[in-house]
Amino acid sequence: MPIANLLSNFSTKANYTYFKNETKPVLSQNYDYARLVMDYSGQLQYLIWDKKRDDWSLAWEVPEDKCSIYNACGKLGSCNIDNWWMCKCLPGSKPTYPERWYSRNFTDGCTRNPTFCDKSGTTFLSLNIIKVSNPSTDFSVKDEEECRKECVAQCQCQAYSYQANENSTLRGDTSTNTNRCWIWNNDLSDIQEEYTTDRNISNRDRNISIRVAKSDIGSTVRNCEPCGTNVIPYPLSTRPNCGDPMYFSFYCNYSTGQLSFKALTHTYRVNVIFPRSTVRNCEPCGTNVIPYPLSTRPNCGDPMYFSFYCNYSTGQLSFKALTHTYRVNVIFPSEQKFVIQVNFTDNSHARNFGDQWLNHSLPFRVNSSYHDGSGNVSSEVTGVEISWEPPLEPTCDSPADCKDWPHSTCNAATDGKMRCHCTTNFRWDASNLTCTTG
Repeated sequence: MPIANLLSNFSTKANYTYFKNETKPVLSQNYDYARLVMDYSGQLQYLIWDKKRDDWSLAWEVPEDKCSIYNACGKLGSCNIDNWWMCKCLPGSKPTYPERWYSRNFTDGCTRNPTFCDKSGTTFLSLNIIKVSNPSTDFSVKDEEECRKECVAQCQCQAYSYQANENSTLRGDTSTNTNRCWIWNNDLSDIQEEYTTDRNISNRDRNISIRVAKSDIGSTVRNCEPCGTNVIPYPLSTRPNCGDPMYFSFYCNYSTGQLSFKALTHTYRVNVIFPRSTVRNCEPCGTNVIPYPLSTRPNCGDPMYFSFYCNYSTGQLSFKALTHTYRVNVIFPSEQKFVIQVNFTDNSHARNFGDQWLNHSLPFRVNSSYHDGSGNVSSEVTGVEISWEPPLEPTCDSPADCKDWPHSTCNAATDGKMRCHCTTNFRWDASNLTCTTG
């Protein structure tokens, strides 16, 4: 469109037709009753006068959604246009100014936790097809392990992306002669999740592995780093210096995230691992870290909080209420609350969403509902904030299950279950999930 014409002749009649897909107008050179407007965020809108409605009608806008505005969620903030609460901090980081963030002013972004450069406690989370700012550098490598080691060796390295010459993970790149490694040394920015093929694709759409501290995703220093979506529980081992050497029978292909088991004469694909209950935190779901006691499956978290479902192929987390399942937009672990997305058109009760729509036998309560839009979702969508009650002592089968909870031992509880009760002179602090003196 000749923008200069619009600027030189602000109000002229606009005759327009549409392409077959009816998504973009084909405009004539006559711009009566046409307006070109740019707001404070940099979004540009072309409007035409609708005589029937007696009002301005939006013909097109760029960027087409709020996530496409540069750095919409600030540094270390990830944007998702399908979420009512469109921004969340990457694992291992937290809102720079929590009050602004919780009021959905995301421009200040997130700040990384101070444990970031603990090399012995470093691991990576692999995120599929994500849009992100340009890398700091790229170079040839032998394999993904070399790429990963280059990142670990540098405290400033925030993430890496690897492309094997026979199996490209970077769309739009035509160079296939060597394996390539991309490194990000600055705070990640302009991040978008679920950046799928039905949207504009650029050479910045990548499978990316972000660096996090194991403590930020519930691992211990003895655990091996996750292999794709597979969390490797202690004592299982994928390499000599993690897990227990006696259990070093697993191999991780970091380029595909596929875990294998090495038997006597053959190597077999591992479909799923069911850790013991001593691994308390459930593995992350996409960019969602699942804090204890929340649970996405029977053998992690606390069984009382098993109301969540993770689609590991998309990284989308859902919450199962009494009669419906809702998309989880964001979790705030320290505040013990999360936000779900409710669609009015799908659920007539959504405008009055309250505790009556939750299972009262479970430890979840509705805090509040929001009624203004965010992201690129419809005005018929709202956010509902739900809190969870502090958990009881962790369940156990034997004293060995209480090793993650110092000063506790496994005893029968009043609810009929075996739990890690605090020993003499200690009491259970449900907010900090530990036994404290007093």
